[in-house]
Amino acid sequence: MKAPQTDTPGHDYRYLRVRANGEYMHITLELPLDFRSGPLGGKRKKKAMAVFRRFFEDLGEPVGCQLSKTSGKAFRNASLLRGLSKVDRRISALFDVPVAASTTRSVLGITTSEQIRWMKDGRLRSSSRLRVGGKDTSFSVPVYDADVIAMLEKNPAIIEGWRETDRLQLEAEELFVCD
Repeated sequence: MKAPQTDTPGHDYRYLRVRANGEYMHITLELPLDFRSGPLGGKRKKKAMAVFRRFFEDLGEPVGCQLSKTSGKAFRNASLLRGLSKVDRRISALFDVPVAASTTRSVLGITTSEQIRWMKDGRLRSSSRLRVGGKDTSFSVPVYDADVIAMLEKNPAIIEGWRETDRLQLEAEELFVCD
């Protein structure tokens, strides 16, 4: 996902848009336009909004439920810019957490067998594995990169292409067995 452009020289933020206007800064929280800010994103959106609000409360400028705020602090204030970078990193950490297999299936509308097949042949790559369970009875489950799942969600033709490839491969195997 491309980072939003800012008007603050030398400062690019992933989920914040910062516009300078003289002494004032207008700061907007830009949520990703995919599953991460929807119902399947879990508590990511709510936590990101809380981080954003807390930043302004710490500055002494309470923000309501809106996702933007104009700061009366000086634009060139280095500690304010460091604070914005820190807030953006914290929000990025919330939205970029790997996605569980069950959420991946729900977001992409795929079956468990498709998920396993595509993972085995490398079309759907897991970013890592999460160890679940206790000391004696633990197992690992795949988790997927949030940006990859968001890209696949926005491009359903890719999933349909994978399904078509599977269908053609199955037909070819059936013809081979019948001969």
